[in-house]
Amino acid sequence: MMRRFPTNASVDNGRLDLWLFVSDANRMGKEGRIEISSAGQNDADSFNWDLLSLDLRSGWNHLVLPFKEANLIGHPDPNALKYIRIYLFVSGETTLKIDDIKLRHPAAFDE
Repeated sequence: MMRRFPTNASVDNGRLDLWLFVSDANRMGKEGRIEISSAGQNDADSFNWDLLSLDLRSGWNHLVLPFKEANLIGHPDPNALKYIRIYLFVSGETTLKIDDIKLRHPAAFDE
């Protein structure tokens, strides 16, 4: 059984905050995505963002990803999120790290 993560957010006001480390941004390939889903699986009822459009640099990148700017698949429920997937195709040996993942709503933006 997957645990859901209620956010008290809506599609219009919620966001995903996280830190993403990329050891060599010059090795990023042609596709990469961050996806969060309320369906408990990839490519269903999800918010997703194209990593290549986020101007990632080598080192740590702080990403603030509003739900309203995400690509949508199906009808994701921001108060029933239970799946995250991050992938990036690369052209050589590359290290990716994630840290401090937060699902946020407006009352939490100043925390």
